[in-house]
Amino acid sequence: MEQRSSLADPDLRSMTMDQLVEAFEKQPPAQKERWCEDNMAYYRRLAQDDNVSEKEKLELTTLVGGLYMLFALKKPSQSASADATKETARRFEIDEGIKDEELHHSFDYMQFEREIHNLFQWHDSDEVRDKYLAPYFAMVQSSGMGKTKLMFEYTIRKKPKNISARLLLCTMGNGGSGVHKNLTLPKSTEATVENRQALIQQLENIVENEQCNQLVLLVDEAQHLVQNEGFLFRCFRNWLRLDRKDRKKIVAIFAGTTSRLTNFYVERPTTAFSRNAPSEYYENKGKQLYSPFFHFSTIGAGKNDDPRPADNTDFRRSIKYGRPLFHVLQKYDKLDTNALDAIQKRLLLTHHPENNKVSWLSVLSVRVQMGRVSLDIASSLISLGYANLTHFHAFPPTLSTETNNHATIVQQCHFPDPVLARSAMQLMNKNREEWSKHAMDLFSSGICSPEKGDTGEVFAALFMLFCGDELREKQEGLEQFSVPLKGWLDKMGASLVSGNEDSTDNKFVSFIQVCRNYVRLDPGQIAAKENFLKELYESGSAMYAYSGATASDLLVPIKLDPSGQQSSPTGAPSGQQSTTRKGKKKQKLIGQDSSGPEVLGVAGNLNAPTQQPTVSYEGMLISVKNRIKFTITQMVECLGSMVKQLELAGVKKGTCLLLLLGMDDETLEKMETHLRRHNTRSGGSGDSAALISCYVVIVSKDAHYGIGNAIQCTTSPGGERAEMYASHFSLSQLAERGQEAELLRKSLRTKGDDEDLDYTKELATALQKKPGEDMESS
Repeated sequence: MEQRSSLADPDLRSMTMDQLVEAFEKQPPAQKERWCEDNMAYYRRLAQDDNVSEKEKLELTTLVGGLYMLFALKKPSQSASADATKETARRFEIDEGIKDEELHHSFDYMQFEREIHNLFQWHDSDEVRDKYLAPYFAMVQSSGMGKTKLMFEYTIRKKPKNISARLLLCTMGNGGSGVHKNLTLPKSTEATVENRQALIQQLENIVENEQCNQLVLLVDEAQHLVQNEGFLFRCFRNWLRLDRKDRKKIVAIFAGTTSRLTNFYVERPTTAFSRNAPSEYYENKGKQLYSPFFHFSTIGAGKNDDPRPADNTDFRRSIKYGRPLFHVLQKYDKLDTNALDAIQKRLLLTHHPENNKVSWLSVLSVRVQMGRVSLDIASSLISLGYANLTHFHAFPPTLSTETNNHATIVQQCHFPDPVLARSAMQLMNKNREEWSKHAMDLFSSGICSPEKGDTGEVFAALFMLFCGDELREKQEGLEQFSVPLKGWLDKMGASLVSGNEDSTDNKFVSFIQVCRNYVRLDPGQIAAKENFLKELYESGSAMYAYSGATASDLLVPIKLDPSGQQSSPTGAPSGQQSTTRKGKKKQKLIGQDSSGPEVLGVAGNLNAPTQQPTVSYEGMLISVKNRIKFTITQMVECLGSMVKQLELAGVKKGTCLLLLLGMDDETLEKMETHLRRHNTRSGGSGDSAALISCYVVIVSKDAHYGIGNAIQCTTSPGGERAEMYASHFSLSQLAERGQEAELLRKSLRTKGDDEDLDYTKELATALQKKPGEDMESS
């Protein structure tokens, strides 16, 4: 076999993902595929070297994943049919979903329109020009949130008579759509005069045909402009800054999934080919950019749409509570197996997620919200996956430098989306314990940090989700989310502390993801709002309480259906009718007072017409305690606080759950012994004590799915050695000889050599000696 030379580049290690894309684009078309293959092989070998640290392995495996993404997503199509399929998908998304669907509200549109009209001030005011670089802003948000729809609405809605708008689609000439005008980009994005002139000529042709003196260019898929150090983007932006003799005022909006559209601050490209003669420009000094537009309040916008007859499963009924694209695909019967597979691939970010921690982060964040991440990782999750940009602030470049020196703050989260949550659930069902380890690795490596500073809340959510997943995994297609409340509690090993044992009959939970909710209402107050609980249940979601909330940390919606159907009455039931433990079918809502509606007709009137069972919703408050030590008194206080929270909100029936994690063996044994001996079960007297049931769940270190071990093994990014060094000032007093292991995580102790333990012993011994004593012995 002929030996070929390697194209591996050792300098890739210092590159960001954006720079990696640029390096890829610079390769000749004929060797792009080989360049990716050689670099993947080179860096994969480096990652397997025993001398490489864990941090370096993380960087290398992430780099390999990025290279594979380039290889898989950017290599030329293998056939014309592949391009045709891609263009057919685009035409559907734009022509059907964009033209025919109405906006569910005008809030986003009014804000968008106001920001556009503010751009025209750049042409009218020297003061504005001396502040801002050019009259444009970027529209940045993850896929499927409605960017194209909003721009299309601007082109068709009534505007001032002197303003016109054109919706452009950046394309390489391989198709278009029914609502865009194509902006054909050169097949090569190299910085040449020819490429600049080809782009500018198309833009000038658009301007010549416009009668209005104010023109808005809405550029879709604009991420294609920022390839090759953003050469074409800079050409476009400089063209916007021209001082036109015809006095036409042109502004632009660049829409895409990458935040790079907002990151070009100064005009110092490697070539001057992006600029015309200086005299043609406004002589402005502005360097700031207009803030990007990213507010798309479209999650659940279709929730009031009437269900179709075909939407007869929990999954199909839940889709309207997620992002609008998926809802529209469903309405047009396009959310088929192929579409769902494509969504899952995008969620994974790469075709080889096995060793890619950013891919793990994408999947886990959909279900449990993994917390804060760095700017680069947030950009990847937004541009390549389904994370949502919730805050963006770029500080202007310093005036003392001509380099692109500025800081950017980005916040992201994953909104409720049952399509993505179901996809992540399918991935996790293959090996739940492995995903527990992934979460532990992500927190320990510092890639992410929990929202409230404690991983316990996230691991508790993951444990509860896994218990529900195991109950529903045997059904074909994972179309039904609802599982019996009793079965779910039993799977978690819940112990009933007080309340009615039969209160779980005909009750169900359905959540497959846990999302953030920053509304400053305690879960008890939210539990009093049954309409919201209904929507939360149907969307397959539960929610974390805001940071600083008292008594409880999570809220889970519960459905009470006297018919015993796991699926709602409009759909096919996914299980048999529930019965009491004595085998008798329930005839009345558990704990309902005499003034409430009867389920099977009016009491005492045998001839009354039979009424349909009334479905109702209630809340479960959950308190999570991640502690080594925990007392019986504290347990009683926690449960009492949740019951009081419900009572203060006027809630007469519900469930409280205390979930304990991270306890040592001694505390665990005491707690379990108490629960076995003092498990009280009220027969149901009709008072609040019988209507609000309290449970305790203890997640031991040997619990299912590896959750208990994962939470005890999670460390700071530097591992236990870094933690002990950060605490070395206390070791002289706290470390007793022979007891040093007590200061560390016991579950991390190895059978053989333990470098972290040896380090702690040696450091503690040295610190306990008198001044000079250690030096004399050495």
